[in-house]
Amino acid sequence: MENNINLSYFFDSKKWINLILRNYWSRAKYDHTLFRLKEGGRRTETDFSILDFDPDTNFNIWNLDINFEWWFAPGSNMVLLYRNQLFSRDNDTELDYLKSLGNLFDQTTQHQFSLRISYLIDFNRMRKKNKSS
Repeated sequence: MENNINLSYFFDSKKWINLILRNYWSRAKYDHTLFRLKEGGRRTETDFSILDFDPDTNFNIWNLDINFEWWFAPGSNMVLLYRNQLFSRDNDTELDYLKSLGNLFDQTTQHQFSLRISYLIDFNRMRKKNKSS
């Protein structure tokens, strides 16, 4: 199950803020036959008891991105990004979506900040100014 929310607010034509909220949940319960791959590419039926781990998986991830962008000169911009992420993977495949989401919010939150500034330098314009001086 995947949920996405994307909201944008434009201060003017050169500045805006964007909020993206993403949640992805998936579970895999291996209740069918397990196979082992043999030499030559053939497979043979095998039993779960040979595994030293539980193959059932409950996977849940949450991202919140807040992105501010400002075009302050032609070809030049600044991007400030904040990302908040939660991640959970366990073997509890009996959980429904809401209970799995509740467990996800018990996890440690990962925070990330980044700032990128790009500035265009027009060497042709600078060269013309130097020749006319």
